[in-house]
Amino acid sequence: MMIIGDEAAPLAALADVWQLGGPVFAADQGGDAPEPFDLEPRGGGAKILDVELQAAPSGSPAPDAGWHATARIDVDVIVSGTVQMYLPDLQPVLLEAGDIVLQRGTNHLWHSAGTEPLRMSTVMVAVGLTNQ
Repeated sequence: MMIIGDEAAPLAALADVWQLGGPVFAADQGGDAPEPFDLEPRGGGAKILDVELQAAPSGSPAPDAGWHATARIDVDVIVSGTVQMYLPDLQPVLLEAGDIVLQRGTNHLWHSAGTEPLRMSTVMVAVGLTNQ
């Protein structure tokens, strides 16, 4: 698990649910990921990640408030709460429970909206083979 902010009251928490551990070879492959936590799927495989993001103050995020891009394909499923997804040069998109987003190495920013925390499940698929 990775905590962002104060451990007693985190701004965000990311927890591995399951990792493949490498390219797919067998249906029974995968399991819990070893420590330490790594955002990227291990061994060029895939993983399922649970994300919780606390409600943020209203308004737009600071210009440098967590923009990031990844070298993988992410399928993000909004489980509960609402979030603004920011993409370069586009208006923010409001996402709610049941919405699904496909990210393909996209530079983006999440900004929790509303009064309840955002809960999102993400399936991450590594692109190409790595030596992790």
